[in-house]
Amino acid sequence: MKKKIGLFLDAEPPAWILRMWEKDRQGGRMLPYLSILDLGDEAKEVRPDYVFGCNFSIRRSVLLEAGGFHPDAVPPEFIRYRGDGETHVARYIKEQGYHALYHPKASVYHLVPAERMTEDYFYRRAWLQGISDSYTAIRNGRGSFLRYLVRCNMTAKMLVSEKPTSTFFSHYLKGFVYHQQEVKGDPALRDWVMKDRYLTL
Repeated sequence: MKKKIGLFLDAEPPAWILRMWEKDRQGGRMLPYLSILDLGDEAKEVRPDYVFGCNFSIRRSVLLEAGGFHPDAVPPEFIRYRGDGETHVARYIKEQGYHALYHPKASVYHLVPAERMTEDYFYRRAWLQGISDSYTAIRNGRGSFLRYLVRCNMTAKMLVSEKPTSTFFSHYLKGFVYHQQEVKGDPALRDWVMKDRYLTL
């Protein structure tokens, strides 16, 4: 079940972030780089990839079927071991034909500190997304960067914001290429990426 993630700001956000958080034609809004989501005031079925780690519940049996979460939120010194976190679980749910539900009453407020409302944070977040997408590409046998252009989370609002899309994209690309090179040069790291299950019971 996907739940509403409200926006609780520690400081006034810059205009370019507010534009990214504007409602769409269906009345919902989403800002993945800050892990916030508001799809309105009614319960509805949603795509499984709308699941963010800040606030969701899942049947234990389904999580175990999926093999648990992939590595995520690792310390900086181990960043080469970063995976795709709950993205793997969402993909599994979709592949199995399971359903995801958004319910606005099962909501939390997600604190966004001032340091996350900066260009530097968004650039770092784009770089990390590049690493995660490289990990996914390798696991799926599709290491080609071109197949993962759509996963750089450049929303339409980013494209029209005053922040240059090319700068977000360049950091994303650097993360993707960094990880590809790390895996290529280290067979043990490739074994880690290709590990069947990270969950131990």
